Amino acid sequence: MLDVIQLGPFLIKMTTILYIAAGLLGYLTIFISLKNEAALRKEITEMVSTAVIASLLIWKFSYALFHPLNVWENPAALLYFSGGDAGVWLASLAAAAYLAFQIRKRQIPVKLFGKTLFLGLVTAWGAGHLLWAVVFRQDWLYDAAQAGLSLILFLWLTAGTVQRKRWVAIAGIIGLIGWGMLNSGSSSLAPGQASGQSSLKVGLNKGELAPDFELRTLENERIRLSELKGQKVILNLWATWCPPCRAEMPDMQAFYEQEKDQGVTILAVNLFDTEQGEEQVAAFLKEYGITFPVVLDEGKQISRQYQAISIPTSYIIDSQGVIQYKMIGPLTKEMMEKMLASIE
Repeated sequence: MLDVIQLGPFLIKMTTILYIAAGLLGYLTIFISLKNEAALRKEITEMVSTAVIASLLIWKFSYALFHPLNVWENPAALLYFSGGDAGVWLASLAAAAYLAFQIRKRQIPVKLFGKTLFLGLVTAWGAGHLLWAVVFRQDWLYDAAQAGLSLILFLWLTAGTVQRKRWVAIAGIIGLIGWGMLNSGSSSLAPGQASGQSSLKVGLNKGELAPDFELRTLENERIRLSELKGQKVILNLWATWCPPCRAEMPDMQAFYEQEKDQGVTILAVNLFDTEQGEEQVAAFLKEYGITFPVVLDEGKQISRQYQAISIPTSYIIDSQGVIQYKMIGPLTKEMMEKMLASIE
């Protein structure tokens, strides 16, 4: 399964495409649900569109509000980072305030607007999880359950009579029981943690053992990935000329300094064949004060093996050497903290 789709010089994340598709389905649901309210349809869809666009801009550029020094030192960071969880809350509050103001100003019926918006959100949520289950096929049971729950909510909200609502509720209860029975047979541990590492496949998907390799540092020391077993590892593929790589380096160094004594390390694999020489890499590491291990991928063998189509590409590997996440694009300190805290 491709993580990105290339369109000329541009690389688009598959997750971004799925978010957009789910959002469009939610918007379409709002539009269709107002078919009997022609007078209000234009106003409500216009309000929702404006709120969505404004909240996305606030979420994206709130990074400057929460990290002003980072933006001052590296303005390009605004292109690659967002406001994170705090930005989501700020954007949500702003969107809610805007919608409340417009509802009052335009005298939109609150009950009608609330039901219509909720239908759109339920559709987008369910469609998103369904697309995730079909496209990525990881944690498919969870995603399928979320899609099913969204479908039940949608049918219950659109059921015309009390009798129909009861039948939908019964179907929902049966579905929850079925999901519980299926879920009880699955392990919450990553594959191999309960049954032993010998049964694990080597690969790049979640739950597979990270392919082993050995590379040298600028000091000609050899580092083998498997020797880091027992620690949580961020395996980062990068280059000095890559703007998003440069943007994430201060956060990586700050995270490393914070976590290096807590069983966490970063192994940065430099795509050395794309550099002008060791001096360029050494100057970069000195400029950014990098102290975590950096190794040189000479011959592009590791970048090909780890499918670094776009950089930076990072793999989050647990203490047993099992891949838990793959991230394309720059990482913030907050993102690293959340991902590493969720694995053993």
